[in-house]
Amino acid sequence: MLARAGLGARGLGSLRDEAESIFKHYVAAGGNFFCTADVYTNGSSEKILGELLRPLRRKAVLAAKFPLNTSPGDPNAGGNRRNNMGQALEGSLKRLGTGYVDLLLGSCLGSPDAS
Repeated sequence: MLARAGLGARGLGSLRDEAESIFKHYVAAGGNFFCTADVYTNGSSEKILGELLRPLRRKAVLAAKFPLNTSPGDPNAGGNRRNNMGQALEGSLKRLGTGYVDLLLGSCLGSPDAS
């Protein structure tokens, strides 16, 4: 069963110990839905989430978002284009240390330097 509330990873990239505490409390309360984006804290939140999620990956639902253009001037580095979607997904999978996500979302909210 999917948890009623998900854990967004936007703030998990700042302090590893804090992120681990938040993660453990969420999981202990029955949480199993995690959402991240390729631009959160320049990818560090995905690295931390991937490390924490690794032992639970098969029992978790993981969503990844690919938002705005992260390379100004490059028309293929943003939006819902196939090229951008593929690059963002590949980068997220690498940072998360997993071979798949359960849900891939295109997002136009936020800013490329979201932290």
